[in-house]
Amino acid sequence: MNSKSLRAGLISGFVLRAARTSIPATQQGLAELLAVDLTTVQGWESGRRPLAHMRAGGSSACGVD
Repeated sequence: MNSKSLRAGLISGFVLRAARTSIPATQQGLAELLAVDLTTVQGWESGRRPLAHMRAGGSSACGVD
């Protein structure tokens, strides 16, 4: 993985975390809303797992449109 894609993942994860905390929801709560594992949410927020793997329309489950 190159540093440019890692930075993009970290920025996206930061935005996801900001959205999650504004709801407010825990990582576990968001994982349950999106029907994914807790480690998936943790990976998204840390930048280890690309947000591109998130199902389309998943954000509407937590009230984000």
